[in-house]
Amino acid sequence: MPASDLRLSTVDSPSDELMNALGTLFELGKYSDLTITSGIRRYAVHKAIVCSRSGFFDGACSNPFKESESGTIDLSEDDPEAVDHMVHYFYHLEYLTTPRVQPQGTTLSSPLASPISQKHLSFDSIIDENHSEVDEIESAAEQQAKGSASNLTLHAKVYAIAEKYGIQGLKTMAKNKFSAQMAYHWDSPEVPLAIQEVYETTVDSDRGLRDVITSTFRCYPELAQRRDVEAVVKETPELAWELFRVGWDLPLTLSS
Repeated sequence: MPASDLRLSTVDSPSDELMNALGTLFELGKYSDLTITSGIRRYAVHKAIVCSRSGFFDGACSNPFKESESGTIDLSEDDPEAVDHMVHYFYHLEYLTTPRVQPQGTTLSSPLASPISQKHLSFDSIIDENHSEVDEIESAAEQQAKGSASNLTLHAKVYAIAEKYGIQGLKTMAKNKFSAQMAYHWDSPEVPLAIQEVYETTVDSDRGLRDVITSTFRCYPELAQRRDVEAVVKETPELAWELFRVGWDLPLTLSS
């Protein structure tokens, strides 16, 4: 191998070089010209990075609002963990790359959870009825879901905050991760909480995560026999209506 080729093979690729530089900017806060606050957390960010990715941040910084004058945007009303992952995504194009520790007292052997089935839910069956998003499911999301603790509720929160602030790439990533987690953790005790989170934070016309949930019930009707899931369905009229239509093999949306 020529010496010049050897030197090129030992350095980062241009894309790696860029991502490493962005990660360093995030970690050190160098050249920061904007601060995002979330409770006691403060993030030294850069307008060129966050405003070019979100219409909300662009508007807050380019119009005569208090945020543009103070150089601070307060997101304390949002879920702090979702904010943390959103900001991380701005600089890394990824979030939650390491498994979260399973909460104490929450195991897959919970008496409220149905027995683990020998059949395995595939990605192809956790998408909408038209199967139009198979190609969008990222292999990285699938690999992260294997063997990791359930993060369904977290991904639902990230999906909601991405929708709120108009970050389409993050929204797509959160949906992919939610789909992957549901495929591997459909019998997790966290499922009722995730269902509740999805139906409380998304509108009826946003079918992204809702279709994942109804597809899971379609694939695993025994999920409806769990008492904790039944309680959530009773408290969520929209889901109850959708499951009624699923039971009768009807489309989830009424034709005009």
